[in-house]
Amino acid sequence: MSREIKLTEGEIEQLGLNKQNASLTEEELNANNIWRWAFSYNELEERLGGLQKIVTSKDPIVDKAKSNLNIPVRFENINRFQLPIGIKREKITGLSFHMVNIDANTSIPSHSHNHGYGIFRVILKGNLTFNNIKLESGDWCWLPKNENESISTDHEGASVLLLYVWNQWDSDRGIVDGRFEKI
Repeated sequence: MSREIKLTEGEIEQLGLNKQNASLTEEELNANNIWRWAFSYNELEERLGGLQKIVTSKDPIVDKAKSNLNIPVRFENINRFQLPIGIKREKITGLSFHMVNIDANTSIPSHSHNHGYGIFRVILKGNLTFNNIKLESGDWCWLPKNENESISTDHEGASVLLLYVWNQWDSDRGIVDGRFEKI
């Protein structure tokens, strides 16, 4: 059974939901074309049973993150999970780190993201074509909010480090924009 997600007043407003929808499951959100983009610091601690101050890709907590911080995406052939790096913050921009594996010969049509400030990607392995520009291992790209992107991979596929820059925090309403996106 899927966990209930308690939405903040700011998220309810940003996503255009009614206040009676303050707690929904991931599946209920997806059915309403609302997709998760990141876990909050508190969700990281809850899902992982605490966070380490120093973490490497070899630590056991990364395996736990692969299953407990897996984030479904609206496109096929993509597996994404949030890295177990928590930045405790109040009233500042959020930042979350994700590993994304895109299968070989995947094509993602032109689309945009209407949340957060933007997405920064670093190609770690393989290559991908981002808006008709071929990016290889070591290359990077920045996608600001509301700008269109299309992505495709060749026979190698790609592994990508994604840094998602959230929008704002409001002390009265909680997270205003960032954890979820309404398509």
